[in-house]
Amino acid sequence: MSRHLLQPIKSMTAFGRKSLQNELGTLVFEIQSLNRRFLEINLFLPSLFNSFEVKIRSWMRERLGRGVVTLTLSFAEKERGVPVTPNLFLAKEIKNGWEKIASELGLDFKANFNFSMLADVKGIMSSADPNIDEKLTEEILKEGVIASIDSLLEMRESEGRVLKEDIEKRIDNLQKGIRQVESYASQTLIAHREKLKTRLSILLGESEELDERILREICLIAERSDYTEEVVRFNSHLEQLRHFLEDPLVEESETRGKKIEFLLQELARELNTIGSKASDAKVAHLVVEAKGEVEKIREQSQNIE
Repeated sequence: MSRHLLQPIKSMTAFGRKSLQNELGTLVFEIQSLNRRFLEINLFLPSLFNSFEVKIRSWMRERLGRGVVTLTLSFAEKERGVPVTPNLFLAKEIKNGWEKIASELGLDFKANFNFSMLADVKGIMSSADPNIDEKLTEEILKEGVIASIDSLLEMRESEGRVLKEDIEKRIDNLQKGIRQVESYASQTLIAHREKLKTRLSILLGESEELDERILREICLIAERSDYTEEVVRFNSHLEQLRHFLEDPLVEESETRGKKIEFLLQELARELNTIGSKASDAKVAHLVVEAKGEVEKIREQSQNIE
């Protein structure tokens, strides 16, 4: 059963490193990550460990949610004696071959033969590959991979704290801005009423008909320019965005970035609607400023895992 994890915001840009010395030799694990919408894993392994690639990818997917993650393993094998076996049958056949050539050419075989004639012959010497303890090797590789990921995540979390503080500051700015937009709504209607009254009084003079026409016009303007629903939804999206920054995650590899990106799309949509409905220059200016804040949060969110 999955448990909720109180994980902090993590940046996707980071670096981690782990060095191990053991029965195999010296292994250095270096891992770095860059921002990407989905998880992409690149491995650079010595050929000796190629058979473990699938397991290494699995270990990484369990801990990482998204980003371009590159793991490079450097390996210096521990010095150990490796038995070398000469192919005596092949050596004798080559010697016999050279003897026949010397005989045909009238050369002194003993005087001209040396071991360099055998040195470049393929298969003249053979050595057994060192036996690899599969279970021990897997344990060592897993230890190094997990430790390097831990180092990477530590840096990701450090960078993530900076991102979180910046995003929270911009959410506060957006909330202040939308409150100002709300306050201008009633003021805008009053200003329209006075403007209409002045214009119509010049044409019609003071009369009951004037008041009725002003009332009708104000109702039409109020209906066309009412962005109350958009403001309510905008505030709801902001609360969800703030919640996502603290939302417990079910799995360690789960991500917040994609959820945040979706909410930012909704915030931008509400701002566009408010901007199209509002005819007041002050509201239009506030909408432009709010769009700028949303775009800055979007830029930051692209680096959140």
